[in-house]
Amino acid sequence: MKTIERILKLMEEHGVKQTFIESLLNGYRGKVTEWKKGKSTPSSSELEIIADFFDVSLDYLLQKTDERNSPFHQFTNNDVKVVARIQGNLPKEDADELYKLINENFDKFMSERSQYTQPEQKP
Repeated sequence: MKTIERILKLMEEHGVKQTFIESLLNGYRGKVTEWKKGKSTPSSSELEIIADFFDVSLDYLLQKTDERNSPFHQFTNNDVKVVARIQGNLPKEDADELYKLINENFDKFMSERSQYTQPEQKP
């Protein structure tokens, strides 16, 4: 599976539109289409942004591993940077979509996070 195929699969799984990814990257419309056609490839900084957004490793995007990431997901400074970067650059429809994704997954995040952050209880 090529890098672009992994990106497209992640987009499909998360219901993210091509225009949203292009806005996320501060790119022009058609950038993802160029990747699909092999006319260009994502830069290393674009891959980092995509990996941060989808919470996968660069190694996963670059096909160095099939492991997406560790089972422990939590918001990090990178997540904050991604949201801050795109906040002012998105059309309203895409911003609404982003916040919907965050809201839909917040409870899942918190329940997974609590498995790893609760102190051990002694008998």
